[in-house]
Amino acid sequence: MTQWLNETAMESAFEADPELTIDLVQIFRDLHPPMEMKIEDAIGESDFQQVREAAHMLKTRLRHLHLPSLGKDAEELEHHASAQRRSEMMLSYFVLKRRISEALVEIDTFLGARSR
Repeated sequence: MTQWLNETAMESAFEADPELTIDLVQIFRDLHPPMEMKIEDAIGESDFQQVREAAHMLKTRLRHLHLPSLGKDAEELEHHASAQRRSEMMLSYFVLKRRISEALVEIDTFLGARSR
């Protein structure tokens, strides 16, 4: 059992199109580090609009990877940015960042078990 990954949804996606599923994970891995930097820079500059926009994109990407609770976390970040609540925004982001790292390990484990 995983903490962040909706295994049932990921299993269905993988069975339907394993190549697409792997591609989506790789695209996320490629795009996420620059997104993290963008969010961190925007938080540092109190650029709430940039954080909101990046959180919105991140929310969609996380949901495509079948990480619904992390999508909700990104939505919370988006909400705090919209409300210009800097301290809540920072806390939400750093919790989300840690959870994404954990979720990527879960996804790797999931995909690794299916590539054997």
